Amino acid sequence: MVRKILCAAASAAAITAVCATATAQVLVEVEGPIDNFEANGPGSDRILTVMGIPVIITGQTFLYSPTADRRSADDPVGIATNNGNYNLGQWYKGLKFPGRSERGFIGGTAIVLGTFDPNYEIVGDPEGRIGAIIPDEVFSEPAENVVLGLITDSQCSGDSCDAADIAADGITVDLYRDWVQGNAGPYMVPVFDPRMPAGPLVDELGFELDLDPGDSLTGFEFGVEGYYGDTTTPIDLDGNGSLDAGEEVRPFITSTWNWLVPMVRFSPIPARKSAPCASIAVMVTSWKSAVACTRLSTRPVTQRMVVPSRAPA
Repeated sequence: MVRKILCAAASAAAITAVCATATAQVLVEVEGPIDNFEANGPGSDRILTVMGIPVIITGQTFLYSPTADRRSADDPVGIATNNGNYNLGQWYKGLKFPGRSERGFIGGTAIVLGTFDPNYEIVGDPEGRIGAIIPDEVFSEPAENVVLGLITDSQCSGDSCDAADIAADGITVDLYRDWVQGNAGPYMVPVFDPRMPAGPLVDELGFELDLDPGDSLTGFEFGVEGYYGDTTTPIDLDGNGSLDAGEEVRPFITSTWNWLVPMVRFSPIPARKSAPCASIAVMVTSWKSAVACTRLSTRPVTQRMVVPSRAPA
């Protein structure tokens, strides 16, 4: 009603400007919770709802997480994906990430960049909505939780402190055997899901740590990003190799170890290794495979970090 009054009262030139602005596509950016993802049958639009706002997702929309993108994500045995790549439904509503009660990225956070089309008629929308965001790219993550501080306990049997019993799908964890605890808080374990895989533990320069079984990270400073689970996951807290009473705990699931700063020594190795990330800005690698680091640097190095068995006094 207000717009009609303004248009009627304005000059002819002003009418054109005001009314055209009201119906034009506008550049938008939205950051908020992911409410749902819907694909309402053949020929219907695929709708991602972010903070109540409809976002039209197509096969050309660039979808990515902190450490992967949909077009490159692939699972080990082909169970969770379609022809080697995640389809849109599997990306958003596929297997649950560890420590989460919702499927995929539902209930997580999205950042949407694109344009809003006020005249877009959403095909197959049960609500019959008009107007939607047409995105160029959508970033998704379960949550953005960051912890900096001191490692207060750890249990490491693998060279990157990521030993776990993996289910037949190659993704789901039946039992985490290794873990790190920071600031006397939740137990921190990596995510193996190809939609947001963690990379190897690194030091502040991006060098991978080379741990021996039984090495302790206790007493070292660290920084980590990931999400705090809203449900429990099985973690072998006593190191006996089995799941005992009280070992289903609410975890912190890591996607990136930004800075792990131990007292280290260099050890020569014959194998070719990827160089550390080019800058701190892209040093978002951590437990599994970090796309930002591997894309920027493939130069060989001839040394890697070795953590001593004891933390500094």
